[in-house]
Amino acid sequence: MQTAEIVAEACKLDWTSRLEIAQIILQTLEPRDEEIDQLWKEEAQRRLAAHRSGLVPGVPAEDVLGHL
Repeated sequence: MQTAEIVAEACKLDWTSRLEIAQIILQTLEPRDEEIDQLWKEEAQRRLAAHRSGLVPGVPAEDVLGHL
C-alpha cells in the first residue's frame, strides 16, 4: 500500500481515530522527553486552575470541534 492510499484511508476515520493514529506515528519519530512531558503537565495544571478560578472562560466544545 502506498503512502497516499494509507493517508486517504486514514482521512475517512472519525477525528478521534485520526488523532490516535497521529499520536502513534509521532511517537515513532522521536523519543519521549520526560522533562518536556513534565513541563506540559505543569502547564496543563496551570491552565486548568486558571479556568476553574474563573480567570479564563471556557469555550463550548461545539465551538471548538464543531467543524470536525
